[in-house]
Amino acid sequence: MDKPKPDRKYIFLHLIVIFSLYVLSMPGCGEFKLNNDSTTVQPVSTLNISPDDFDFGTVTTHHSVSTVVTASNPGPSDITISGMVLSDKTNFFLDLSGGSRPMGSLPTILNPGDSRTFTARFSPQSSGIYDLELTIEYEDAVATIGTQSVSTQKKGDNPGKGKRVGWYRGNAVDEPVPNIKITPRDHNFGDVVSGNFSSPLEISIANEGVADLTISDTILSESMNFDLDNYGGSYPCGSPPATVPPGQSRTVTVTFNPYSTGILNSVLTVSSNDPDTNGNDVQISGNAVPAPVPNISVSPLNHDFGDVPAGDASQPATINISNVGTADLHISDMDISDTANFNLNVNGGLTPCGSRSPVLSVGQSCQVTVTFSPFSTGSFDAVLSINSDDPDTPGTNIFTTGNAIPYPVPGISVSPATHDFGDVSSGSSSIPLELWLSNTGTGDLNISNIYLSDTTNFDLNVSEGSNPCGSLTPTISPGQNCTVTATFSPVSNGPFSADLTVGSDDQDNGVAVVSLNGNGITATTSDVTLAWDPPTSKTDGSALPPIEINRYVIYYGTSSGNYSQSVNAGNVTQYTVTNLSSGTWYFSVTVIDTSGYESDFSEEVFTQVN
Repeated sequence: MDKPKPDRKYIFLHLIVIFSLYVLSMPGCGEFKLNNDSTTVQPVSTLNISPDDFDFGTVTTHHSVSTVVTASNPGPSDITISGMVLSDKTNFFLDLSGGSRPMGSLPTILNPGDSRTFTARFSPQSSGIYDLELTIEYEDAVATIGTQSVSTQKKGDNPGKGKRVGWYRGNAVDEPVPNIKITPRDHNFGDVVSGNFSSPLEISIANEGVADLTISDTILSESMNFDLDNYGGSYPCGSPPATVPPGQSRTVTVTFNPYSTGILNSVLTVSSNDPDTNGNDVQISGNAVPAPVPNISVSPLNHDFGDVPAGDASQPATINISNVGTADLHISDMDISDTANFNLNVNGGLTPCGSRSPVLSVGQSCQVTVTFSPFSTGSFDAVLSINSDDPDTPGTNIFTTGNAIPYPVPGISVSPATHDFGDVSSGSSSIPLELWLSNTGTGDLNISNIYLSDTTNFDLNVSEGSNPCGSLTPTISPGQNCTVTATFSPVSNGPFSADLTVGSDDQDNGVAVVSLNGNGITATTSDVTLAWDPPTSKTDGSALPPIEINRYVIYYGTSSGNYSQSVNAGNVTQYTVTNLSSGTWYFSVTVIDTSGYESDFSEEVFTQVN
């Protein structure tokens, strides 16, 4: 059967549509206005992207996760992809060279049924939840106006424009990192003897982070006097590299073993993968002191005993031995070179050594004594040798000397040996006679007794004179002397005599005798009264209070300046001298203080007795 012929109207309309499609397929913008109408021209082809909704999941900051996105054109016309817009350009990136069919660059044309790929990458810079709106702009060569297709291939026309949007998201978390903590951060070993070792210092290297800590190196800046042991401590680190899991720690030890003296320093540097603290320093120091050694100190190093009588012994000389070092002092021996005239006593002194080989701790001392005991006369010397483990002074010598003299003997001398008091009135007293007792020997003179054979007419006083003996049994050193006084006090008329006897330990002259004589006479009954003012000062200018005055003595005689008689006036300032014979009499007064010292004679006065 023949086909029906088309209607002429239908044929005309079909031609118009074909012409319109041709016009719309011309290059140019896909959206335009017709007859100044605002009708929008829409692309005929649709751009597909896959995936258009994607979750990158959880990503560590500063790391990247990518996905391949495919842009495809299902047709029926070519599509030109002209641009891609990212709502977040900080954490999301596009790579047009990614995928199996890289897009390469923009603009790019997709033929119907064609596809191209690119890579979308999530690279967060900080933690948080991020969203990306990716807008792909494209252009179609054929657009539609309402239900009609229009070709836009005519030069100068705009093709139809379209947009395709994809949504992408990701969760950024901070990267797990280690966090190193070292304790202690500084340490001073204090004093350590050079050549010795300190106790090990344990250094803890802890990981307070959330990722494994890798210790890449441990280095000491000064390893001559400090030792590092990576296998020391409670949880040894071992040789680097070493891994410390989160929440755990490892240890190393450092020992101070100085070979010199002085203050020494070192730095322990621990390198790791801690991003914030790659290198950690521990400041280490110590004071190297010399090795402890004993040090002997002896004093005195010489001693002179001076003169010592042969057969006698000197006073002991004390020798101090001290340890002024830093270690125990061991004395191996003490010996004296002359044992005949010198004696060593290890038990002498306040803190005796006790033996010839004592051990003295640091700061301790002990004593020995040496005595000079000569058996003959002459000069002698001896060396006391002390041997010890003092490295600088293993032998110490003490030099001693002494002079042995003959054994000392006393020698007595009494002067004057005789004395005549002359005429003295009965009932009165003569002027005191000063007698000198002297030691002319080389040893102490021990007086055993002093006495008078006539104590009725003669008086003895041991507390008067220039240097009073003070007792009847004084001891007088060699070359020294003392005085006593004797007074003639006759109780009746006539001649009298007495012996003053001095006994002593003088081996040659054990008894010295002084002969005394005097004549007692009858005196006239004339009296003379004397008065005087008490002295107020001493010869050195100091005050003499009345309480220090003991008594006054009146001296008188018939010749000026030659007083043959005296009387004790007591502590008065007026006194009557009785029984003076006819003639001229001369008088002078002295004062004796409570210490027994007598003043010089006062100014002389005289009177005529008829």
